[in-house]
Amino acid sequence: MLKQEEIDRILNERYEDFNGLFDNYYYIKDKKDINSWVINFFNKMIEQCRSKEYMQRLEETINQHKNNVLSKIREQVNGISENEMVFITLIFSGFSLRAVCLIAGINTTNYYTKRRRLKLKIENSDAQDKSLIIAQFDKISNR
Repeated sequence: MLKQEEIDRILNERYEDFNGLFDNYYYIKDKKDINSWVINFFNKMIEQCRSKEYMQRLEETINQHKNNVLSKIREQVNGISENEMVFITLIFSGFSLRAVCLIAGINTTNYYTKRRRLKLKIENSDAQDKSLIIAQFDKISNR
């Protein structure tokens, strides 16, 4: 169960970007420049999501609320790369398919291939908590 402080922190972080978008839009004098400004804003947001600090916070949050599943992957699945952990972190956190692709820098075809390959890697591993990890993969929808 989430603590109220954790819920508040998550909601504040989530709406911070939207509030920044709306606040800046409100003050833009020349509305002709809005398209390039919005694109730049979202590119900065994507870069923030790619940062090591953001990914660490996301991984910690997922571990807190999903039985330490990401820690178990790191500890129990041999040969898992940091890029693979980023991908798994994004999909376990509930990002949409397109959001994962934008943040991870892949296309949708690669998304399905990578997801299938990672699930097989875990299924073929000697991970003690393999069934818990696979169950989390099975909960992922293709949004």
